[in-house]
Amino acid sequence: MQEKDHLHQLHAFSANEAAFQHSFGTWRQKVFLPLLKILDRANVSPDALSLLGILVMFLLPLGFLYSPVFLILAYVLHLFLDGIDGALARHKGIASQRGAYLDVVVDHASLVATVLTLQWFGLGGSFWLLLYSICYLILVVHFVLMNARGNPPTFPVIRTKYPLFLLTVLIGFGLIQTVWLEWFLMVFALYYAAMVVIYLVLFRWSLPS
Repeated sequence: MQEKDHLHQLHAFSANEAAFQHSFGTWRQKVFLPLLKILDRANVSPDALSLLGILVMFLLPLGFLYSPVFLILAYVLHLFLDGIDGALARHKGIASQRGAYLDVVVDHASLVATVLTLQWFGLGGSFWLLLYSICYLILVVHFVLMNARGNPPTFPVIRTKYPLFLLTVLIGFGLIQTVWLEWFLMVFALYYAAMVVIYLVLFRWSLPS
């Protein structure tokens, strides 16, 4: 029982987010059941789906070089693969700490890929893009560490990864100006920097003296 509880804690969600993710995961498991059975019979590995979720992000640059449709394709495929790898592992009865760890990495590799793509094409402003991504990932690390120690984060943090994806797609299609992305990054870079300070204090005081 303790092993299962520890596995459940290896994630990057706060206490409230984890409760929602658990309920959503149960619903997703039922919806994807027919597909999960097919993947299971085909002996598809959950880890293979996770790694494929990273590889599809290489489509992002093509969205700015050739067609913004590649941006949508990259994000849709990533979200689908990121949502089904864990479901397949549970369906096979092989959910593990290694799989949970890989899921966290893959989930946030999409953010890194997006930031690198925006940087490559000179979008968003280098400083704010860098500060935003660094502070966001530092928070993720703190969340994983606190959950792994059985002390889940309780101070709420606004998640902006998916809004960033949406802004990237809208810019790719020319539907908004890049200034909106720059303002978005500036505001949330400062916000996440403040959250990093808060969680540095919270995590430090949660450690034994």
